[in-house]
Amino acid sequence: MSHSPTNSPAEVHSLEEAFSVFNRVSAELIESYEQLQQRAAELTAELARANLELERKAAENQDLLARLSLLLELLPAGVIEIDAQGQILRLNPAARELFGEALTQTTWAAYQPYFTPTPVEDRFVFCRGEADIRQLDIRQRPLPEDAGQIVLIQDVTRHHNLQERIEQQQRLVAMGQMAASLAHQLRTPLSTAMLYAGHLRREGLTREEQQRFADKVSERLRVLEGLVQDMLRFVRGGPSQVEAVSANRFLTETVRSLQPQLQSRGLELDLQLLPQDVLIQIDSRALGGAVLNVLENAMHFATPASQIRVQAERENNQLAITISNQGPTIPEALAERIFEPFFTTRSEGTGLGLAIVRRVLTEAGGDICLLPTRDDSCSFRLNLPCHD
Repeated sequence: MSHSPTNSPAEVHSLEEAFSVFNRVSAELIESYEQLQQRAAELTAELARANLELERKAAENQDLLARLSLLLELLPAGVIEIDAQGQILRLNPAARELFGEALTQTTWAAYQPYFTPTPVEDRFVFCRGEADIRQLDIRQRPLPEDAGQIVLIQDVTRHHNLQERIEQQQRLVAMGQMAASLAHQLRTPLSTAMLYAGHLRREGLTREEQQRFADKVSERLRVLEGLVQDMLRFVRGGPSQVEAVSANRFLTETVRSLQPQLQSRGLELDLQLLPQDVLIQIDSRALGGAVLNVLENAMHFATPASQIRVQAERENNQLAITISNQGPTIPEALAERIFEPFFTTRSEGTGLGLAIVRRVLTEAGGDICLLPTRDDSCSFRLNLPCHD
């Protein structure tokens, strides 16, 4: 009679532990597999979302590319894309139309002989033929990562032609200003000559009176001739005739020409000369015309039968000439504007008188200003350096 083998208690315990470990490991494997399945599902969903986002961005980029292509098609300026080796990759229709048949080259450098630089930055002349010369504004910008360049070409021929017309109009305006300035300068001696000429027609004049009035007319006409010569010299860029003259003599001779006009308007002139005469380095005719401009304004705004004062003073090395009249004052807001060209409060004025005065005095190293005055007077002060 045979007997089956019997496991010892130790073997039974070992088998039980092995089964327990196997069951635990199996449970862990099952749990890990389930986690892997869950993670795979999450990654699949994330990948699907990423693909959707990529598709959306691709669609947006495609739409943006279409918009940019349409913009380049409609852009009036020429656009050329150049690679890093200088080869022309793409260009829009405006660039093709701009260059026309000349656009047969494949590199941008081959076009440089067609462009003639101008004094204006980034401005070139492009000649498509004897009858077709263009003004081009050419700007180049590098692409990121040294991928090449973008060239923007704008045809500014029309703008250039308009600018030339504007400059021509400005030259015509300058000529008009010069004519107005000349007319303003000639007004005083011409008016004086006309007054003396009118005296010559009076009946009962003696031979001596006729001769005196004729001399006065000739004197004023010589002044007119001198002003015309000065204006022509100014236009031609000739030098002014600067000389050292006596301040008292200059003022005396300048205001003398206004005596007939002062008398015709019932005005008195109070001329206060320097107690001790000084020399001033000036162009007598130019400065004389400037002083007459200020005196003319003073006469125009002066109260009838009032007095105009011309006072000369020396302060250190400066000659100060103050011209005052009794009449309306100039508002403080206009104190600087009255020296601007073409600004005037007179309906018949040109607005150049005081602007010319300031320019003449500035060129002589001096200046002019409006002094604070009372309600019933107006005073201008002309400053000039004295000459030792």
